[in-house]
Amino acid sequence: MKIFSHQATAYRELLARAQTFFTGHWKGLNLRCRWHSLVIGPTASGKTALASILAEETGAALLRINVTNWMPSGANNRAVAETLETIVSHIAAHNRSILFCDELDKVYHETSWMGYIRGELFEILDGRLPLGTKAPAFGEEDGEAQFPTEKSLSEKLRSTVFIVGAGTFQQFYETRRSPSIGFNPTEPESGIGPTADYIAQKLPRELTTRFNSQLLFIPELSPIHYQALVREAEKSLPDWLVPAFRQVAARRMAQAIAVKSGCRFLEEAVMDALQISQPPPQPDEDPFAFLEGDL
Repeated sequence: MKIFSHQATAYRELLARAQTFFTGHWKGLNLRCRWHSLVIGPTASGKTALASILAEETGAALLRINVTNWMPSGANNRAVAETLETIVSHIAAHNRSILFCDELDKVYHETSWMGYIRGELFEILDGRLPLGTKAPAFGEEDGEAQFPTEKSLSEKLRSTVFIVGAGTFQQFYETRRSPSIGFNPTEPESGIGPTADYIAQKLPRELTTRFNSQLLFIPELSPIHYQALVREAEKSLPDWLVPAFRQVAARRMAQAIAVKSGCRFLEEAVMDALQISQPPPQPDEDPFAFLEGDL
């Protein structure tokens, strides 16, 4: 995976924060540092990819959790317990972790169950394990499994887990209003994507106060961004696939821009290119090698 130009600004800031967090130099300070970082961007802009690349760059173990993972199937509460146990087990097993919490926009769906999930999520963001969370067993001593204490796990959560939140908050991208009349317009102009400041002002305060106030913003992709995606993707493709990829990308680009396909555009273009192109045949080192087993 690689960073594309439209992701670069957000990633540079995210990487700087994570690297500083993992040094641990802040642990002796009397002031609390606010490391949690919230990444906002439209669908298919590459938010999850940023977390994966960040984990690889910092050598941290990555755990990806979607808010929808907390939602139960039918009337079964196991989904909640399993999600929390997964998080706690991950914290206990690693000394350097990145917890990527995606789909945070869905936590504000107005249901009683989602309110419960929101409370548990906020406990984790505040550096506390929700009450009743089971601690995993690790190792054995005198034949008995050992359990970390809630205090030690909470300390590990605060000191070794770098939390990245993400959400599309798609309503801000789908809604377009006419330009406001006057010198101080309060809404983005029609047809223009929202700014980071505009979205920050609209987000629930109880969410934004749990993250660094400088939100990391991935912009809505413009035609120039799509052209850059194609140029940058070509560099990672084998030579035999590039001509077909260029052909497909040129044919599909207008539609991708219209429907806002984002990074999915590349995945689909590569798939179509593979259907009309194939690698050149490789000469056999020994054309009679298949007979060796019968001789």
